[in-house]
Amino acid sequence: MITISPDHIASLKQQAYQIRDTLINLDLIYESDTSKAQWLSMFARSINSAFVNWNDLISKTKRQHKLCKNKNVITSDSIRIISKRMREELFLNEIDLQILMLIFKNSASETEALTFKEYQKTVFTKSDHIILELGPKTIFQRDFLIWFFVFKNMKYERLVVDYALNMKERRAGKTKLEIQAKSLNVYPKSNIKISSIVDELISLQYLELRNGLVSITENALQWCRDVQTDSQSKEWESWFNEWKRLITAIEYRQLPESWDVAISDFYNSVSPEQSASRYLWPQNYFRSDSIIREHINTRYPEDAPIHRYPKNRYFMLSPELMLTPNFNRLQADDIQFEITEKPNWLVLPKKLHVKKSAKTKYLFALYDENLKGWISKIPDNVVKFNINLKWSSKSGKFKCIKHSFTYILQVDHSEARNWLFSTFVDEYQVSTNKASWSFNSLYPICKSQTMSQEELIKQPRVDGGIYYIELNEKDAIIKEERTLVATNSLMYLPVSN
Repeated sequence: MITISPDHIASLKQQAYQIRDTLINLDLIYESDTSKAQWLSMFARSINSAFVNWNDLISKTKRQHKLCKNKNVITSDSIRIISKRMREELFLNEIDLQILMLIFKNSASETEALTFKEYQKTVFTKSDHIILELGPKTIFQRDFLIWFFVFKNMKYERLVVDYALNMKERRAGKTKLEIQAKSLNVYPKSNIKISSIVDELISLQYLELRNGLVSITENALQWCRDVQTDSQSKEWESWFNEWKRLITAIEYRQLPESWDVAISDFYNSVSPEQSASRYLWPQNYFRSDSIIREHINTRYPEDAPIHRYPKNRYFMLSPELMLTPNFNRLQADDIQFEITEKPNWLVLPKKLHVKKSAKTKYLFALYDENLKGWISKIPDNVVKFNINLKWSSKSGKFKCIKHSFTYILQVDHSEARNWLFSTFVDEYQVSTNKASWSFNSLYPICKSQTMSQEELIKQPRVDGGIYYIELNEKDAIIKEERTLVATNSLMYLPVSN
C-alpha cells in the first residue's frame, strides 16, 4: 500500500496528467473517452486500491497520513503493480504491460528514478499508418484460431490430435447435414484437413512453425481478442468488472496479467462466477494456513493473533537431506543436524525432529512439531543473509555435509501483501530447481549418469542456485545463492504425525 506526503499531491497530479497525455498522443486512449477527472480517479485506485477516487486520495492522505514524508510513487518496486492496475482500469488488454510500464517509468521524478538500477527514458514514436486486420479467410481458419487462442503454442503432432478430438466432441449427436452446416467436417486425414488449415494460417502469418512447435502470432492474438470481446463491448466490460471484483475479493489474489482465459470464457458464455472460481484456494491450503499462523502466534506472542495481511515479514526455513537409495533403511534418528552460522534473528526451536519422506525413503526433512521446518521473524532492514548448515551421521554411515546458503529477499510485485519467505517445497517439487536439499553425492542430481560440467550445471538442482560443489573422502561442501520471492501462508504442507 502506497501512502504519500500531503504536500506531494499537487506534484502527483501533474505526474498523472503527464502519463495520460502520453497515452493520448500514442492513440492508446482517447481524450473524449477519458476525462481528466476520470483519469485521476483511475490513477488513485492504481496507486492504492483503498482509494475510491481522486478526492478520496486527497481526503485520506490529508487526514490519515499527515506525518508521511514519502514522495516516491513510481518506483522499481511499485511500477509493475501500478501499471497492471491501470491496464485493468482502462481495459487495455491489447497493450503489452511492459510498454505501459515504460510509459509510467518516463514520468518518474528524479528521486523516483534513483530507485531503478538503470534509468533511461524511452522515446515513443507514434505510428504514421493504420493496420486493418481483416482476420482469417474461412470459417475453418476462424474456428481453429478461436480454439488455439488459449493454448498459444503446441507441438504440431499434439495439436493435430487435440484439435481432432475437439472436433469429434463438437460433432457428437449431430447429423451429416448439421456437421456440414456448422463447418465441423474437419479431420486429420480426410475432408477438410487440419494440416491444411494450419498451413493456410501460417501463410497468412497468423501462425508460426519452428522446430515442430506451432505458435500463434501477435496479429492473431489481437484479432481473437477483438472478435471474442465484440470489440470491447459494454457486455464484455460489465462481465470483466464482475470477474475482477470476484477475483480480487479472494484473499491474496490479483487479476492475472493475461486476460485471455477470461476473454475465452466470456466468448463461450461462461459466467464471471464460474470463471473466477478457478482462483479459489484449495481447502487443504487453509489447513496449512492455520498451522503456519499457529506457529507464529506461539513463537511471537507479541504479534498474536497474526493479521490476515501482516506488516511483519517471516522466514520459513525447511532444510532437507537427499542421500542415495542404499540409505533407504537408514533410521531418521541417526541423522544429526546443526547450524554453524546464522543471523541473530533466526531463532531455533527447542526441539527439532528428523522425518523420512514417505515417497522417497532416502530424503529426510526437519520438523518443528507438525511443521516442516520452522519460522523466524525478519527485521525490517534485512534483504540478504547467510546460513550454514551441517548434516552428519551418528553412526558414521555417510560423510559430513557442509552446506552454505546466501538468501536474497525479493518482494512479490504481483501481490504486494505477501509476507512469508519460504524454502519449503512439496514432494512434487523435489526434482525441480525450487528444491534446495543438501546431498553428499551427485547421484540425486545425475541418477548414475556420467555428465560433463556443462551438463551438470543445467540440471534443475544445480541450476537452482548452486555455484560450488566439492566432494571428497571426508565431507561434501556445497555453496549456493537463492532469491526468495515473498509468498503467504496459503500453501500445501505435509502433516507430521
